[in-house]
Amino acid sequence: MVAAPLRPPGGATRLAQTRAPRLAPAPTPSFWHTRGLLQHGQPVVLPRVEAPKQHTADVAIIGSGIAGTSLAYHLSRLDPDVTVALVDGRHIAGGATGRNGGLLWPCLNASFKKMLATKGVASSSEIMRFEEQASTAAADFIEQTPGMRELVEFAWLKEGGLYLFESEEEAYDELQELKAMTDRGWSTDLEVWGAAETNKRLGSVGYHGAIRYPKVGKVWAARWALGVALQAAKAAANGACGGVGLCGSRLAIFEGAKATAVDDVRPSAADYTAAGLNRPHGLKVHTSRGDVISARAVVHCTNAYSSALLPELRGLLIPVRNHVAATAPLHASQAMLDIAVYARRGYVYWSPRPDGRLVFGGFRDEVPGMEEGNDDDANLDQHIRSRLHEYLPAHFPSRFDGAACGPHFEMEWAGILGFTADRFPLVGALPAAPPSAGPSCSRAGQFICAGFSGHGMTRAFSSAEGLARQLLQLPGGRAPLPLAFQPHGRM
Repeated sequence: MVAAPLRPPGGATRLAQTRAPRLAPAPTPSFWHTRGLLQHGQPVVLPRVEAPKQHTADVAIIGSGIAGTSLAYHLSRLDPDVTVALVDGRHIAGGATGRNGGLLWPCLNASFKKMLATKGVASSSEIMRFEEQASTAAADFIEQTPGMRELVEFAWLKEGGLYLFESEEEAYDELQELKAMTDRGWSTDLEVWGAAETNKRLGSVGYHGAIRYPKVGKVWAARWALGVALQAAKAAANGACGGVGLCGSRLAIFEGAKATAVDDVRPSAADYTAAGLNRPHGLKVHTSRGDVISARAVVHCTNAYSSALLPELRGLLIPVRNHVAATAPLHASQAMLDIAVYARRGYVYWSPRPDGRLVFGGFRDEVPGMEEGNDDDANLDQHIRSRLHEYLPAHFPSRFDGAACGPHFEMEWAGILGFTADRFPLVGALPAAPPSAGPSCSRAGQFICAGFSGHGMTRAFSSAEGLARQLLQLPGGRAPLPLAFQPHGRM
């Protein structure tokens, strides 16, 4: 799809960002955090560290969304001896992973034609292969792991997903994008609907056609990361403690412990050149509650908040606020097709849930600056709220006869996404500081898995596996990381 561009576009362009991002102490309550996190009717038990402590691990992961939990899982699965510390200023899925639309949508989420022009044919093919394999890998993991499908409430939408066009210009642009992809053998399973067919099937007015995706999945967003964390804990316990009570774990989880600094205390220059996890425990992660975690490697999985500890990313990976809402269950006369929807270049989206409610969001294109650089998930923009409430009655008047009969929104919340200018994530080793900067400014042993640009629910699981394999010096797995995701040359 043609992605709505961050201004200005370009791989290493610095975007508008006036300060380091800050983690709001009291974010708006998310629908995905309302239900008790249970497994088989029992409270979930994870190897949490409840009090501040000195701790040592091979790998310290900062951030416990889907990227951080996936990295902990893949490391623990691939190496029976590796030890991992997972550190978060809030809790598992407290950031964007637990504050989004809850969809696993296999799409590029960027302009294919622009990607070809800026990345080249070979690199673009790598990215497209990764996108296809990553979405399949995430779905297979959920469906093949006992109890996971039920925990994360995963289901394929019966009608797939629909990208709706709100103007003739948008229809033309998107169909040209689709032609460019299918001419090269990609996305050949997508289906084009004309304007009349689209509005007839949806019972809508005003759309100018659509592209239908045959397979789109939905999950209970926060539980996607929680389920992965449970599997990480089981792998780290070597299966010794069955059920949900886990002991003797090689994984330690620090929640409510915002990472405030990463210090490099390695005394020898030779310590900076060792490959993989052969380095000494020379990196120290300090947290807001007083923990000090010594590690061989540190991985930043903090997405929108990455530049708080990595100021060189300021303007390269920026926070973007997103508005999401959940309706009350719709009346039978208002029920929508079991289909996920993107509209207006992705600025509007929704999906139905099993109990009849809709999760509905977007609309940041309605305000100046499009919420770029905004890290405030404790408040909502009132104009966006108004436009969100007006949208369904305007496009589905037969279901919602005027705003008074529109859906009742039970909850509205904000989530902070992490965007790069080219919309592709940064996954790999951080570029080293110049030798003249001295060892205190070194990034040796520090890595990143962030910048998913609103597409992390699908990309992050396999991105984390690729990074885990790099850390453990293993060959690429099912979805090898594209070279275009590497930070080198992009920072």
